[in-house]
Amino acid sequence: MKETAHALKDPWFLSYIPQLTPDTVKYDFKGDWNKAKQALQQPLDYIRTVEEFWSTINSLPKLHQLGNGSTFIFARNNVDASYEAFPNGTRVLVDLYKASVAEKGMDFVLSSVLGEGLTYDVFNGKTVCDVVRLSSRPNQESPELVRLEVWLSDQLYAKDVIPYIRKGLNEAGLSFTDFIMGESTFEKDKKKPSVSGAKS
Repeated sequence: MKETAHALKDPWFLSYIPQLTPDTVKYDFKGDWNKAKQALQQPLDYIRTVEEFWSTINSLPKLHQLGNGSTFIFARNNVDASYEAFPNGTRVLVDLYKASVAEKGMDFVLSSVLGEGLTYDVFNGKTVCDVVRLSSRPNQESPELVRLEVWLSDQLYAKDVIPYIRKGLNEAGLSFTDFIMGESTFEKDKKKPSVSGAKS
């Protein structure tokens, strides 16, 4: 007997951007990081059910083991995941310092967004997030650093989303030393010049 699949509210499209090096961007894309990301982005597949979601999450490689800047993008209904597509938007940033907590943090954020917990628990069914990005961001101080980005369609939503995510991460067992949260508006990021070595 075949089990019934549990549909997500909306399908989410998953894609992948491999590690970009400053030399690749400088010589192949004339210093334009956005063009490089768009050109090298690899479409993977739609996630339409809860079962596909967990199967996908469980099959992804460990982010901290990928090259710096390697990114998985989940986009609701395959929306354009570019800053320009979110003129009044913002992104909530969650930096997870260690691989041992990154999986718990990633599971909570993704299941809250794709599973619509955020939508129903905080916004009474109103959809406010259309993109989630997961990136490897190691540095000298934190060699296993993973960044999660929750893209919101309006900057006003961040004041409710940040405490919701912080509370959920704490309930998942993460302490204040395991992660740091922030916000970055797309308007500010769009104004950055396209120069060699500058990353968004």
